[in-house]
Amino acid sequence: MKRPFTKVLVLAVFIFTASLVFAGQVAAQESQGLDVTVRNVTKGQPLTPPVVIVHNGSLVRLPEDPEAIMGFAALAESGDPSAFAAAVAEYEGVKSATIVPVEGPIPGGSEATVGSISAMPGDFVSVISMLACTNDAVAYGTAVVTQDGGGFAMSSGGVYDAGTEANDETSATVPCLGGAAAGLSEGLGEGMVVRHPGIEGKADLTKEMHGWDGPAMQIFVTPAGEAAPEAVDFGFTLENLTSGQPLTPPVVVVHDPNVDVFDYMSPDELDGIDDLAEGGVQVDLVATLNRTPGVVWVYGIDSGGPIIPGATYTEGKLYGVSGADVTLVSMFACTNDGYIRVTGGVMSSDGVVSFGGPATATVFDSGSEANDETMATIPCLGGPEAALSEGLGEGERSLHAGIVGNADLSKETHGWTEATTGRMTLHAVGMATNESPEPAPPATDDTPMVEELPEPAPPVTGDIAPGGVVLLATGVGGAVLIIAGEVFILASRRQRKEVIR
Repeated sequence: MKRPFTKVLVLAVFIFTASLVFAGQVAAQESQGLDVTVRNVTKGQPLTPPVVIVHNGSLVRLPEDPEAIMGFAALAESGDPSAFAAAVAEYEGVKSATIVPVEGPIPGGSEATVGSISAMPGDFVSVISMLACTNDAVAYGTAVVTQDGGGFAMSSGGVYDAGTEANDETSATVPCLGGAAAGLSEGLGEGMVVRHPGIEGKADLTKEMHGWDGPAMQIFVTPAGEAAPEAVDFGFTLENLTSGQPLTPPVVVVHDPNVDVFDYMSPDELDGIDDLAEGGVQVDLVATLNRTPGVVWVYGIDSGGPIIPGATYTEGKLYGVSGADVTLVSMFACTNDGYIRVTGGVMSSDGVVSFGGPATATVFDSGSEANDETMATIPCLGGPEAALSEGLGEGERSLHAGIVGNADLSKETHGWTEATTGRMTLHAVGMATNESPEPAPPATDDTPMVEELPEPAPPVTGDIAPGGVVLLATGVGGAVLIIAGEVFILASRRQRKEVIR
């Protein structure tokens, strides 16, 4: 008899009902034989043989109690996946649990593939692996086999502390350092699963060699025999096309093109969207997206302040994946809770990277704050209560109706049209236009089970803007925005949290 989970800590739960096909429609589909590739995107953290779990959504979570699943502690401390895989296979909603057949750990910058994984549209594919140069850290993430994906899916795995062993970082207890006592601790850990704080470098591990920034692994589900997509570097340019709406520093998400990572109705379904839409605050939204199935990278861009009307901002280099979508969101600072959203795509074939044309953003009302348009609640007007509303909005997302002009905003100064919002252009690294880059050397067809890849680079999570983003004083349409210091503060309702994917 399969057992349901009890006492769980939700680590990567997201609502996909609007974009996935379930129930009778899924039942009518036949299972597909798929390949699952696990790519290590750290510099110096070997990944132990991963476990690939196919399920119906019941396992987009890990136990709060590390003793809740037999074999979890052994996997987290020594990398032995056998007992964990056997135990997980018996849980309700789990269809299979397969150990990736590799001899030894997967080095940083390498990948491993397991074939003949049976899954249907709507199934979730989760992967778990130990980071071998830690005491008890595991990478865990989930991809989604969508109806329109043709058996293709992508995601990434964040890093969690299993709570079964103290993080002393000594050679005696870290497997990759050969400690005789590695994996043998008894009841010496924190006692619960939490986000891993990262390598401190206080003993025999170093941040430079063993640290990570962002996810530790990427997960790719492909039709049998089809290679996983290659890593792609890209840049973007964001143009503010309005005459009176500053854009706050944007959040950029690289994600599975078949998963709408901003698919929500009520703003409380996507934690952090209210902070971004009401005050331009990135932190909670970045943290939420970092644990969302289908997300590969998340960037909280530090643009140095607002992107003022008529101005552009270019980010020279971000890390992505061929075939992924890139979605950008940013607040219209002269609204109560309006934000723009725009999506483009990145493709690579035989080393040649191509991009879609410039894309114009759509403006949404997050539904988290009433559109009273008063100075007290509009960030660009310096209201002290800006971004502090709680439960006072319409309660659901919608296309923004535009500026009404019923209080301290005006249609003439702060309004926009469908064609004059924001425009995003994806381009090659270091380029500010949509030009074609020099072609890279073609990839070889000689692909072993563990393939050596170019050294990966982490996302620019260090550029995440702090909880309150201070905008600069700007003249817009004759109205001076005094938005520095104490006058205009994009306030956060929470203290800044360390964001680790």
